[in-house]
Amino acid sequence: MLDWPEISRQIADMLREREAGGRKLLGRASRASGVWAEVRERLGALDMKAELSRTSWPVARPLGDGGEPPERPAQVSVLAADGSQIYPDRHEVASCYLIHIGRVALHYGTGERPLLEGRPHLFFREEDFQPGGRPLSQEAVSILRSVMEREALAEMAGALPPERAMVALVDGPLGIWGVDQVPAWRARLDMAMGRLRELKVPVAGYVSHPGGQEVVGLLKLALCPEEAPDCGSCPRLEGPPCGEVDGVPDRLVFGRALRPKERSAAFRTEGVGFFYLDTGWEVARVEVPIWVAEDPALLAFVHACLLDQVEKGRGYPVALSEAHEQAAVRGRDREQFYRMVEEALVRGGIKAERSRKGVSKRRVGGG
Repeated sequence: MLDWPEISRQIADMLREREAGGRKLLGRASRASGVWAEVRERLGALDMKAELSRTSWPVARPLGDGGEPPERPAQVSVLAADGSQIYPDRHEVASCYLIHIGRVALHYGTGERPLLEGRPHLFFREEDFQPGGRPLSQEAVSILRSVMEREALAEMAGALPPERAMVALVDGPLGIWGVDQVPAWRARLDMAMGRLRELKVPVAGYVSHPGGQEVVGLLKLALCPEEAPDCGSCPRLEGPPCGEVDGVPDRLVFGRALRPKERSAAFRTEGVGFFYLDTGWEVARVEVPIWVAEDPALLAFVHACLLDQVEKGRGYPVALSEAHEQAAVRGRDREQFYRMVEEALVRGGIKAERSRKGVSKRRVGGG
């Protein structure tokens, strides 16, 4: 049983520390905003300094200018995909897992009905598991789900008229951390993203309440007096100038720098382009492929479509909200799934057996 009085005491401790840390962060954010105001017109020179630097933190590289909110095209299709899963559970009746992909296509100005659907994918074959039949980790299943989301976008885009203006959206960062661990999944991802580029459909990852600090990493370089900073041989280990903005997320800088509905300059880092967007509800991070980030017209198109989507969704892109609803797998769905598997095994004359832990979890309703 939980000790609620003790938990309450620890929550109070947490709040006190958060308040103190919040005051310190606001001071650093104010300093970072001042530095941004000083350097925003000379990002090219700062980029050259970044080229010569060896830092211990990620640094954004500038690509292009920001912009005012453009008009959304009268006719456009907004595609979105999101996924959820039932992870493998060795305590359950069968070795299998389920990935459920929500697929949405919202058409504006075309008169077409929207596409709103969820597609389940059951994995149970030998090749769906690790050698020896060992189940995939939850992390691996999540990576595969993310690949399948991008495949769904490419498939939906390919089914629409090629002359149609389209934008494709995913929830969260565009890149998939860890996908290179499985070459076959990497190949599938490259094929899907390549197909979207071939169709000239910009794809964007929408990150709400982002925590990225790469632009602040660029501001750290601006504060460093060294011409070619090398953190490994820094002579100012005690209170280095870059520490004045340490820990500040980019969104706090652009929360002050951007006007409502305006987007920041475009940047690149780790093979992906991105910009920050003041939606009028929050400062979001929008991640796009480099080929999109280097095209001002495509950036303006993504900007316009996202603003319209956020307005329709009252703070969050409506297509992504719909995709999430289509994809959602809730606790009762998991129970129904394993009940169906168990019933199918029994009908097939196959012994359905779960571990004693699995039996106990079902009995008490715990996780």
